[in-house]
Amino acid sequence: MHHISLFEGFFSLIPQLIIFVATIMYITKNKEIDAILLFIGSLTGIIVRFIFSGFIPFLNSFDLPMIFNFIQLISVLGQIAFAIGLLLLIKSRLKDNFAD
Repeated sequence: MHHISLFEGFFSLIPQLIIFVATIMYITKNKEIDAILLFIGSLTGIIVRFIFSGFIPFLNSFDLPMIFNFIQLISVLGQIAFAIGLLLLIKSRLKDNFAD
């Protein structure tokens, strides 16, 4: 049963890895705030996914509610960074298109 959850965890990570690679490609070409926020958001998502799938099962002896709350806070901050970066990217692309 544990092997199935690891298998599902791996496949659920694939979309996040694709987004992360895309943000790396974008940030190498564009060093503006939207690229940085997208990169931070996608990196945070991957880190949180690894923590939840890899480390949480081994932390049974620690204060799990406090750890979960901290990880959730980091996750929300990463999601906000990604969302703001995406909005800034769309805004700049729309502005560029209407300027032409």
